[in-house]
Amino acid sequence: MSAIRLLYSLLLSLSGSLCNAYLLSRMPRTNIDARAPRSLMLADPLSLSFAFAAGAAFPSAVAVQKQKELDAARAEFEEQIAQLETSIKTSDKQLGELLVINSRQARQKKDEFVELQRSYNIQLERLKEMVGEFSDKYELQQNECRMMERAMKTMERENLQYKERGAVLMSQLEESQSKLQQAMDDIANSPFEKNPILRNPFVKKMAMAMRMA
Repeated sequence: MSAIRLLYSLLLSLSGSLCNAYLLSRMPRTNIDARAPRSLMLADPLSLSFAFAAGAAFPSAVAVQKQKELDAARAEFEEQIAQLETSIKTSDKQLGELLVINSRQARQKKDEFVELQRSYNIQLERLKEMVGEFSDKYELQQNECRMMERAMKTMERENLQYKERGAVLMSQLEESQSKLQQAMDDIANSPFEKNPILRNPFVKKMAMAMRMA
């Protein structure tokens, strides 16, 4: 029983650690966490997918939530397995007492043997049930990790697209600023700006008319 208990404790711990480590290592290196609500905790896988896409939930918060779920499952398992171990120890003690009696006494205590056998059957079924429950939980954690992995890949692609669009806009802005600065320099160096007489609106209008003639 101790071996089973240790095995499933390690199994759950490993599942949570791998899931959290993957999410944290795959997070885009942006300032996105600065805007993430610290108290945001989402557990539903479908909601997580939409929340990731909408920018409402972030892997760090999800990783914390997943770790809490694993800790709760581990605590529940520890309690149940401890109760089962105590029950088995009691049954083993009764079995030991029955095995040392002679055959005549054994026939007289046939009902106790039957009851003990029933107790072992119940304990065995309970153990199988616990193993199945934790196997399901482990598989669920794996599926959620895969779902979050796909969501992270989508976020990475979108992040790259946004960076590319930002770079294009930055280039356009720099080009526009350069043209504006050149125009301002041309105005500053024009005769109209250097000669006070030519800055007169009437003179400027006449000069423009002469150029167009």
